Amino acid sequence: MSSASAMIVGRTLRLLARELNAMAPVPAVVVRDELRDVALREHGAVPDLLEEFHAIRVTRQYQPPLLRALLARRPT
Repeated sequence: MSSASAMIVGRTLRLLARELNAMAPVPAVVVRDELRDVALREHGAVPDLLEEFHAIRVTRQYQPPLLRALLARRPT
């Protein structure tokens, strides 16, 4: 399954669980807002179930002078 497909499945499971008052195996981090607002409840954990999250970072083409000065001061 591609990462885009997995993302769609994860979002769909979250929405179904919330809207239909159903159970869905989703990571707590994905539904933390719903857990905080008590829209969802945690019923258990699957300790060996893992999900990978990836981030892509792109260097900005334009950096404002203040940002450039702050970045120059950061320790390496």
